[in-house]
Amino acid sequence: MYDGFVAKQMAAFSSQTNLPAFIHGPYLHTLAYLEIALGLMLLLGVRTKYALAATSLTYVSIAYGLMLRGSIDGVNGIGIHLLISAAALYFVRHNKCELLR
Repeated sequence: MYDGFVAKQMAAFSSQTNLPAFIHGPYLHTLAYLEIALGLMLLLGVRTKYALAATSLTYVSIAYGLMLRGSIDGVNGIGIHLLISAAALYFVRHNKCELLR
């Protein structure tokens, strides 16, 4: 299932952007695993500040790719997620339930 998503996205990036395949190929293959790892870190409370910072950078990279493709609606949705991540990063100092700092 995930491999079909990657193939579809690689075809879209190849036809709609001028990025070479050696850039977006590995990125698309690792994106889901990175999101799962960051989500688990946030849920378990492991290095929350770093997990939120990495999540924000991931959202910025997704928004950049969507801008290259011209998908403004997708950029708006990612922007909302980025704002929520920035707010969480601001308030992370008040987190008392963190397992590993």
